[in-house]
Amino acid sequence: MRRTLRGACVLLSAVAPMIAIPSARAGDAIAPPQQEAASALVEIPSWTVRLPKDANVVYKGEVSFDSAGKGTGSMLYPAVSAVTMLAAVVTHALLVESSKSRQKDNMQEEADKVLIPYQSVLGDYKHQELMQRGLELTSTPGTKRLIQFSEQVGADWVVDSVPVFWITQDQSAIVLDNSISVHPPSAPSTAVSRYTVRVVSNARGETDLAGYWTAEGGQKLKEQSAGLFAQSLDIALGQSRGATSKSDEVFRTVRYRQGKAEKMERGRLIGAHCDRIVVKTLRGWFMSVPVVRNEADIGADDQCAHAPGS
Repeated sequence: MRRTLRGACVLLSAVAPMIAIPSARAGDAIAPPQQEAASALVEIPSWTVRLPKDANVVYKGEVSFDSAGKGTGSMLYPAVSAVTMLAAVVTHALLVESSKSRQKDNMQEEADKVLIPYQSVLGDYKHQELMQRGLELTSTPGTKRLIQFSEQVGADWVVDSVPVFWITQDQSAIVLDNSISVHPPSAPSTAVSRYTVRVVSNARGETDLAGYWTAEGGQKLKEQSAGLFAQSLDIALGQSRGATSKSDEVFRTVRYRQGKAEKMERGRLIGAHCDRIVVKTLRGWFMSVPVVRNEADIGADDQCAHAPGS
């Protein structure tokens, strides 16, 4: 509690002057977290994917934090001086934030229990294996190679990628969130484009889903993960090269499947293929998701049965 109060006092000392002195830069725009390239890259003759620092691929159990922070209670503030009241408000905010953080940790820990049947596969699944297989599945033109994080880049365009996978609680689908940045050969430490790409696999209908994903050393899980990774790279590099369609400028509510659950996202349609769509969301993410369709249509598009997201 003493640490929390000290933190409140430090924050109060920084906040209090703002009450009396308006900021001289109040009109400055805040840069969005995701920046697109200023100009399209017409061609990438050769490009290199750089492995992350951490060797193991990260998998988590799907969890929704929408309810985090609810039920933390409210506080009534006595009629005292403005400074005392501000200190009480800041202290309460710190306590609420700490409570929400603990609640999120507990929710994630509970959600991760879905991974228990997969430990024999995931414990030794490395980025080297995931990304090498993923590169072989990409459709972006140009020669491509994989290098270690500390390896010299050379004259290629460089792609940094930090993938995180989620297994839905019903175990029917895998979701990838991939943070991708593209660097030019002349400045390998400076990204000209940054993207967050989410790719949701089509749901599986097997009775024993854990057995399906982990059979033969996790072959199906690894194949699916590599396919999602390949899709995310193609989407990001397609945007960098200006190769992705941008015909639909209207933002709309998109209904899609995440496992056996139906979800919605507000976004702009970028492309569609094999009963899947790619949208750019209001928050700037790119998403490749299976669309909601009538049960009678399932199986009608057999040529897409082996698409990376299927």
